[in-house]
Amino acid sequence: MKPETHRRIFHTIGLALLALSVILTHPQPASAQQAGRIILLPPNTQAFPEIEFTFEAYTASGQFLPDLQPNQLRVLENGQSQPLTALDRLEPGLQFIVAINPAPLMATQVAGVSHYVQIQGALQVWVTNLGSEAPNDYSLATNTGLQVIREKDPAAFAEALGAYNPDLLNAQAALVSLTQALDLASDPNPTPNMKRAILYVTTPPNAALQQALPNLTNRAAQMGVRIYVWMVAPPNAAGTPAADVLLEMAGRTGGEFFIFTGSEPLPNLETYLWSQRYLYQGRYRSALQQSGTASLQIEIQQEQLQALSPETPFDLQIQPPNPMFLAPPVRLEQQWVQVSRTEAPILGPPSVEVRILVEFPDGRPRELRLSRLYVDGAVAAENTQPPFDVFRWPLTAYTESGTHQLKVEVEDEIGLRRASINIPVEVVVPAKPSGLMLRLMTDRGLQTGLAVGAAVLVLGVVFALSARRILRALPRLPQKRQPTRDPLTQVVRIPQEAPSAYTSVASPSLPRTLIPTPAKAYLQRLGEDGSPLSGSIIPLTQPEITFGSDPAQAIQVIDSPSVSPLHARLVTTSEGYRLADAGSVAGTWLNYAPVSSLGARLEHGDLIHFGRVSFRFQLSRPGRARTIQTQPYQDNLE
Repeated sequence: MKPETHRRIFHTIGLALLALSVILTHPQPASAQQAGRIILLPPNTQAFPEIEFTFEAYTASGQFLPDLQPNQLRVLENGQSQPLTALDRLEPGLQFIVAINPAPLMATQVAGVSHYVQIQGALQVWVTNLGSEAPNDYSLATNTGLQVIREKDPAAFAEALGAYNPDLLNAQAALVSLTQALDLASDPNPTPNMKRAILYVTTPPNAALQQALPNLTNRAAQMGVRIYVWMVAPPNAAGTPAADVLLEMAGRTGGEFFIFTGSEPLPNLETYLWSQRYLYQGRYRSALQQSGTASLQIEIQQEQLQALSPETPFDLQIQPPNPMFLAPPVRLEQQWVQVSRTEAPILGPPSVEVRILVEFPDGRPRELRLSRLYVDGAVAAENTQPPFDVFRWPLTAYTESGTHQLKVEVEDEIGLRRASINIPVEVVVPAKPSGLMLRLMTDRGLQTGLAVGAAVLVLGVVFALSARRILRALPRLPQKRQPTRDPLTQVVRIPQEAPSAYTSVASPSLPRTLIPTPAKAYLQRLGEDGSPLSGSIIPLTQPEITFGSDPAQAIQVIDSPSVSPLHARLVTTSEGYRLADAGSVAGTWLNYAPVSSLGARLEHGDLIHFGRVSFRFQLSRPGRARTIQTQPYQDNLE
């Protein structure tokens, strides 16, 4: 043998060995694994970022997959696997329509029973064995019209089937029953995802009917209505044009075709319809962060089945959340507040509450991840836990008056964020008290002031006594005798206090049981956090109401160590309501400003403090509430 021949033989053997090794080492699919089919409906994105999807899963033989588990399902969004959060098997109900096309051939008898009576009995037995829990409905269509429409009770439908007995010998074959069944199936279903199926009982159609059937087949396929055909015919009907057109109708719509000659058992309808009674509904958490068109796929991995659905496109519009200030402050006025009697006064309040409102322009509300309050471009407050719509703006750092720019920013759970516009807020800081006023605002200063006052009082008494002795030592001048007057009619002059800004019309000694009148205003007691206390409303129905801790001196008793026995008066005047201090120790305060004995006029929404006890003044028919402003203390008494 020539060397060239040897080389060709060895070369051929080498190629064969190489091919064999490739075949042995390349993984082959398991012979037992089959390809299934998934029908995926367009997803529901209303609860984004949770996306809901509905699908049907079938084996290679067309049977519904009954026991799919979450670990056997994979969700692919734009080709990327996303976590499945829920998977449920639903029974949305089935709309089942029996369409009968009677003809003389159905009157043919076997063992004394007609073909039609056999079919009628089989349908009655099937529907009687069905339960009534599922939301199914049943209809009966004939060439003379709809006999039953969407009956919910299986027993009532079985009775209607038994009551329909057409004149078979004189009946004329037509497509009226099938057309009316498709019309009924096209109506909106009462339950979402409800499936529809038609059982068409007929004899072989003639040439004219054969030409019209393809149009009805196309219509049913477009509507997703399955048509199951029972053709009553002689044994030799298979393969005829009449049988072929009905076979195509059943095949294109996903139904079944059966020829009934009268001798064979009729199919069990439940084997047809069981796979149509159920579907699966799942949810997953989307990773999308921008608007546009996305795709969804469902993959099933089982030991005996593998299936991948076609890509289902869906559109999604996403916009960042939009924050805005809710009743933002325009002007804030601080004051010097005495925290304790041993310390110097400080500016107050230390902070102010700022509220916001967050809306979602895309119509898909989502949870927030954080919210920030910016003042002059710097972060002043931040929320990483609910509530995200309330901030505390610190004010202790502001020692001079000025205008500051406020802005708020929020971020939702998918990472989208947006900021509001800047709003200007004026902060007014009064000058710090100094000299005598500062000393008097402290405990030591108060003690010193009292000591000085006592010394002045003692000196005044000594001076008065000395002056009296001097006057007595002077010779008396003759005085003109005054005419005698009746003591009862003699004018008695009584020293008065400084004129008050209101006229008292009541006193603490007045009876407390008065005729109730509808309150035009009332006081709402507040807790330490500023929230209203239930059951603590004082209606202002009397011309004058006194407040204090002593029931013998005050009409409204306030049990608090900071409230004096007779603390304050609230008087109704022609101009409205007026609050005055009654010489209390802890003072009466209106919107953080002290109220003197001359009084101050009240407006709806004002904040009142009797010592440490706070109330909110409110009108039953309020107008516009005043802007709360704090002012430094100025005693109006001269």
